[in-house]
Amino acid sequence: MNAFMDPGNPLQAVIGFLLVWIGVSFLISLLGGWWSLSQYYPLQAYTTRKKWSFQSAAMRWLTGYGNCLHVSVTDRGLLLSVLFLFRTGHPPLLIPWEDISVEKYHSRFMKGVRLNFSKVPNVPLYLREKLAQEINREIEGRWNELFD
Repeated sequence: MNAFMDPGNPLQAVIGFLLVWIGVSFLISLLGGWWSLSQYYPLQAYTTRKKWSFQSAAMRWLTGYGNCLHVSVTDRGLLLSVLFLFRTGHPPLLIPWEDISVEKYHSRFMKGVRLNFSKVPNVPLYLREKLAQEINREIEGRWNELFD
C-alpha cells in the first residue's frame, strides 16, 4: 500500500487537518458574507489612526468571529482583518466611511450596533457596544445619535 494512503501516516493526518481547516474557514467567509464584502471593499493604501486587536463580531447566518478580529479606524474608512490562522477566504477589508450606515442592535446575546454596507446591503456586521463607542470617539462622534 502507498505510504500516503496509510491511515496511520502522520503526514496524511496533517494534510487532512489543513484541508478541513481551509475549507471550513472559506465556508464561514461565504456564509457570513465576508467574501461578498471583499469583492467590493478590497484593501487599499491607508493610514491607521487607531487599532483594536482580538475583537469579536458576528455576521449573517450565525457566523461569528470570536476574539480573532482586528478593527482599525483609518483615514479612508473602517479596516477589518482576521488573525492569520483564519485568513483563508478572509482578505482584509477597507470599507469607506460613506458606505457604512449604523443602527443600534440588541439581542439576547449581544448589545451593540449593526453596521450595514451600501454596496452589499444583505451582509451586516454586528459589533459590541463598547467597541462601537470607541470607534465613535475616533471618528469624532459621527455615530453620536446611537449613544445619546
